[in-house]
Amino acid sequence: MKPMTQSLMGKRLSVTWLDPIGSVGGELSDMELAECVSEGKLVKLDRKSFVLASSIYTDSKQGDFTCIHRALVTDWKII
Repeated sequence: MKPMTQSLMGKRLSVTWLDPIGSVGGELSDMELAECVSEGKLVKLDRKSFVLASSIYTDSKQGDFTCIHRALVTDWKII
């Protein structure tokens, strides 16, 4: 998998990643990472994580964001 670099900032990405889950009062056998696919515009990138924006409200810095730790990514592509 190619590394994510600053040259991807502002590009729309599809990212496949493993989401850690938690459970209170659950079964140990149910505990495993959940594979997820998130899509959005890359708006923040540092050495540990990155942020995808799936929506940003007009004239605002508020919106819907997903922060993903780089170690959890199994694949990504520009869409």
